[in-house]
Amino acid sequence: MAEEKQTREERRAEREAEERDDLAAEYGWSLKFLNSNKELKRLFNQAVEGSWSPQRFVAELRDTKWFQNTASTTRQFLVNQQTDPASWQQDVDRMTAHVRDTYGQIFGVPLTKKQASRWAKQSMMFGWTDEQIKDQIVGGSDIRKLYQRKALGGTAGQVKDQIRQLAGRYGVSVGDKWQMNQLENILSGDNTIDGVAGYMKELAKSKYTAFADQLDAGKTMEDIADPYVQSMSQLLELNPQNLGLKDATIQKALTRRLEGKPDPMSLSQFEDFVRKDKRWMYTDQANEQFSTAAHDLAQQWGLL
Repeated sequence: MAEEKQTREERRAEREAEERDDLAAEYGWSLKFLNSNKELKRLFNQAVEGSWSPQRFVAELRDTKWFQNTASTTRQFLVNQQTDPASWQQDVDRMTAHVRDTYGQIFGVPLTKKQASRWAKQSMMFGWTDEQIKDQIVGGSDIRKLYQRKALGGTAGQVKDQIRQLAGRYGVSVGDKWQMNQLENILSGDNTIDGVAGYMKELAKSKYTAFADQLDAGKTMEDIADPYVQSMSQLLELNPQNLGLKDATIQKALTRRLEGKPDPMSLSQFEDFVRKDKRWMYTDQANEQFSTAAHDLAQQWGLL
C-alpha cells in the first residue's frame, strides 16, 4: 500500500513538473533558467499560483530588477547557458579561438586558454564588437611586462619598431618609459604613429635649431645628415652603414654653435674637419696625397 502511495506521489510530482515546464515554455522561458535565479523563480511561482497569462508574466518580468539591470545580449547569453549548454559551450569555444587569434595578431605571443575563455564569455555576454574585443585585450594586458621582456610581436612589435626608427631618423633620444607609453596610447587608439612622428620632429627642431625649416618641409635629420655621412664614409673609407646621426663627428657638424648661436658646418668645412681626424691618416687617400706631396717636393729639390 505504501509503495502504491509512493508511486502515485511520484507520478503526481512528475505531472506537476511537466506542467510547470510546459507553462514556462508557454511564457517563452526555460524552467531550468527561471529556477537558476531567485527573483525569477519567485516570480514564476507566483505566476503558477495565480494562473497568469503569458502576457501578464512578460509584463511582470519586465519590472524585475534582473530584467532592468541586464542587457538583452546578457539575458540571452544566460538563457542559452542554462537551456542549451552544449550549443552554448560550442559558441564559447569559437569565441575563445577568435580572442586568442586576435591577441596573437596584436602581441605576437600566445594567450592562455583560461584568459581567452574569460574574455570570450564577456564578449558574448555584453555583445562586444571586434573593435571592443581589441580594446579589452589591450586594456587588460600588461604591455609593459611584454615590452620589458622583449616578447612583443605582431602589431605591437611593429609599432615598437616604428617608434624606435622614428627616434633614429630624427636624431633624438627617448627613454623606454616614454616609448612604452606611446605604444600603449597607439594600441588603445589614444595616439597614432603620425602623432609620435610629429612630437619627434618638434624635439629635433629644438635640438637642431638651424634645420627647423627643413624639418617643417618634411625632411628628417637622417635625410639632412646623409651628405655628411656619405662624405665622411668616403674620406675615412668607412662603411656608411656604420655611421649615422649618433656619430660624434656628425653631431659636432650639425649642432655646432658660434657665439651662442646655431652655426652648423658647411659640407666643405666638415670635410676639412674630418681630415683632421686621426683615422684619416691611415686611409689610402692620405697615403696617396702624402706620396704625391713627397714626389712634388723631391722634384722641386732636384732629387728626381
